[in-house]
Amino acid sequence: MMKKTVYIILMAILAIVIVLTAVLLSRKGNDGDPDTSSSVSASASPSGLPSEEPGASPSESTSPTPSGEPFVVQEETAEGTILTIAAAKDLTCRLTIDETVLAYTGHLDGSFIFISPEDENEYIKISLISDAQADKLAPSFLDSYIKFTEFEQSGQEPIGAGELTGEKIAANDGITQVEAWLIDTNAGVLAVVLSYTITDQSSQLSQLETVLDTFEIKAENAEGWASVTMPPAAE
Repeated sequence: MMKKTVYIILMAILAIVIVLTAVLLSRKGNDGDPDTSSSVSASASPSGLPSEEPGASPSESTSPTPSGEPFVVQEETAEGTILTIAAAKDLTCRLTIDETVLAYTGHLDGSFIFISPEDENEYIKISLISDAQADKLAPSFLDSYIKFTEFEQSGQEPIGAGELTGEKIAANDGITQVEAWLIDTNAGVLAVVLSYTITDQSSQLSQLETVLDTFEIKAENAEGWASVTMPPAAE
């Protein structure tokens, strides 16, 4: 009788151990399952690309870059908007515009562009061509600006009312007149181009010349602005 009682107790203990073992194994298996809800919430955007942050779109710089990339600083004054243009690391120029007459539209294809809101043929463009000389560049420079029927190269001519001069060239197609001054500088050839509609020459040319009268340049380490030609670097 006593042996039978011990046997029953042992069988009961074994059954309890089996049940507890099954419960523990079940809980361990559940703990190892991945949390699918958290993986869904942390998934990437549908496009697979990082989302854009507000204000991350490209914008024009108003301070010099370490690499010497072009930049523009605008200053509003009673006389108009003064634009200081760093065409290169060692060459800066500036001019004053009336934004109702000419509007700065940005830096495109190597040129700083100022266009009339009334007539797209009326504009001023400023660009720098490195590793070039004005007299050699002059004959073909306007080819990309206009399909001209008349062309003239007149040598060194003043730009606006100051003493700054450049190799002057001009061309027209009977509708539009394009004129350019090519200035030899230590950084390359600084090109100042103006364009106007011939039938509106009396008003448009006067407006453009008013801007050119304010045109000045400054070389690297120069103490101040000047409206005189900077000599090219010695060969």
